[in-house]
Amino acid sequence: MSAQKSRHSAGWYAGALVFWLLCAWLITVGLSSIIPQIFSPVGDPSAEADTCAPALRTLRAELLERVGGTIAKPRKQDDAWFTDWDRRLYRARPSCTEGERAAFTELNRLRYGLGALSERFEREELPHLERLDELLGPEPQHAQASSARAAHRARATAKENP
Repeated sequence: MSAQKSRHSAGWYAGALVFWLLCAWLITVGLSSIIPQIFSPVGDPSAEADTCAPALRTLRAELLERVGGTIAKPRKQDDAWFTDWDRRLYRARPSCTEGERAAFTELNRLRYGLGALSERFEREELPHLERLDELLGPEPQHAQASSARAAHRARATAKENP
């Protein structure tokens, strides 16, 4: 009787074979679609360009404007913005020529240095700035307009002299 229990029909073996083949197929298809997306995202036109210099210049300007704006008008740091910026930086990397790879590395270092500076400012200096604003009270209306004009002039000067 035990010999009969251990035997399976041909249908059982066929079903087990189909199950394992399906499992192997799902694993192969899943890994083959996920791994390239993680390590080499596609779909960015800058990645197909001959050079990455324009993308690096744009990213540099955005980074400096963002961090400078955070210090000029303090707000809580937005990690999603830095994540998106990092993603765009690394999408531009494949199109960098040999000479531009050094610029890519420097921009990446600058990003982490300025990110740390912004975090440090938020952690250490922002409480002092908030306390100062609290002690001084609300800014008069004409002073706010003057501050806005001065900030606009500073941004315009910074764009003219990169």
